Amino acid sequence: MLFKTLLLALMVQAEPELIDAPFNTLRSTDYGGSFNPDETWLYFSHIPADTGRRQVFRAPVLAYGLGEAEPVFAGGAPVMGSDVHISPDGTRMWFKTRLNTGPLSERNDGNIYVSHRVGETWSTPRPLGPEVNSSGEEFYPVETSSGDLYFSRQDGDGDYDIFIARRTINGFAEAVRLPAPVNSEFIDTDAYIAPDQSYLLFVRMFAPDGLGWSDLYISYPDDDGWTEPRPIGPHYNWAGIDGSPSMGRDGRTMIFTSNRRAASPDERGGTLDLYQVEFDPDAWRED
Repeated sequence: MLFKTLLLALMVQAEPELIDAPFNTLRSTDYGGSFNPDETWLYFSHIPADTGRRQVFRAPVLAYGLGEAEPVFAGGAPVMGSDVHISPDGTRMWFKTRLNTGPLSERNDGNIYVSHRVGETWSTPRPLGPEVNSSGEEFYPVETSSGDLYFSRQDGDGDYDIFIARRTINGFAEAVRLPAPVNSEFIDTDAYIAPDQSYLLFVRMFAPDGLGWSDLYISYPDDDGWTEPRPIGPHYNWAGIDGSPSMGRDGRTMIFTSNRRAASPDERGGTLDLYQVEFDPDAWRED
C-alpha cells in the first residue's frame, strides 16, 4: 500500500505525525478518518472555518501523502454529516447527521445513516431504524467484518456510552450498551472496533488516569466481557484533545484526531487535525 510505505518512511521514531495534506490546516477542523478497502481514498469529517458546517470529505492517497480533498456525494447531494466510516468490504458508508428522519422529522438529534455503494457512486442515505437510532444522539458508527455495528449514544441525561447492534437477517437486533469496564462513570465514546472484534480503541474523557481533556484507551474481549481499559500512554495521548481513532487496513497504522499543535491544550476551534502513527494493538495485552 502506498500509504503504508509512506508511513514507514515518515515514522522512523514512531512519533505521531500531522498528516501531510492541503486540507489539514489551522483554517479548518478535520477529524475522524476511514480508508476504503484498497486505501486509495481517506474519508473524513471536515468543518470549514467560514461555514462551520460538518460535511463528509475524501482525499486521494498519493505517494507523498494526501491530495486535494473533495466533498462526498450520496444520492446526488453532498453528505452533510460527520463520523464517516467505510465498511470493511467497502460497500457501505456510515455516518452521523442531523437530517430529518421521516416520521421523526420534528427531532433534531443526531442519527446514524447508511449509504450503499452503487458502481462509483453512493446511494441516497437512509436512517437506521429504532433498534439503533433513538431520541438521544447516535454517532461514530463502525461496522465489523461480521456486520455488527458499534456506535456511541448520548442519552437524555447527558451520559455518553458505547453500544453494539448485532447484525440479523432482517437488519439489526436492539442495540445494547457495552458492559463495564468499557462503559464507566466517565464519558466513553468514539469507539473503533477491529474488523474481527479483537480489540476496541475508544475515547474516555476526564478520567483520573488520563493525560488531557480526552484520551485514547484500549480494551480486549475476554471470558468476562472486556478487559479493564488502559490509556495508551503519553506517546499517543497528550495534555489536550486526542480522539476519533481508527486503523488503516494494515492493522498497524492508527489515524486519530488531536489539537496538539494548538497554542494551549484547552484550545479547540480550528485546531483539530488528523494525525497518523504506527500502532501495535497487541502491545497493551496482559500476559
